[in-house]
Amino acid sequence: GGAMAMAWAQKEALRRTLDRAAQPKKEVTPVYLMEEACAALRKAPGGNLADAAEHLCMKRLAQANPDAKAAVLRLVKYCCLQPGMAPFRQALHAQLGALRACVSHTGPPDALRGDRPHQAVRELAAQALQAVQATDQQLAAR
Repeated sequence: GGAMAMAWAQKEALRRTLDRAAQPKKEVTPVYLMEEACAALRKAPGGNLADAAEHLCMKRLAQANPDAKAAVLRLVKYCCLQPGMAPFRQALHAQLGALRACVSHTGPPDALRGDRPHQAVRELAAQALQAVQATDQQLAAR
């Protein structure tokens, strides 16, 4: 089971890197953490990309906390707009439903911020969807 254990450890390490870059904080995730996530995604084999896409979209986006959702969507959008990310964008195509659901996200108003956290989720979801569905040619033309 050495190869199996290695494969599991690689997937787990990638998930941890992505989780670090998608922390639900009030302030926006530092770019270096998102760059670290991009670097890890570029090196990852295809099976791990599918696992990473599922981890972000099924597990992390499923959280009720709008700040948690926004952090994941911000990371997805950021990574998809970087060079060399076509394989990750492809892996995310299987998760478009989860991303689309966030476009119409609603929730109870925050005591201090009202609907702003939920509005951020809706806006980031629309931007993340665009980024996931972009082609290298479109991104190069930006």
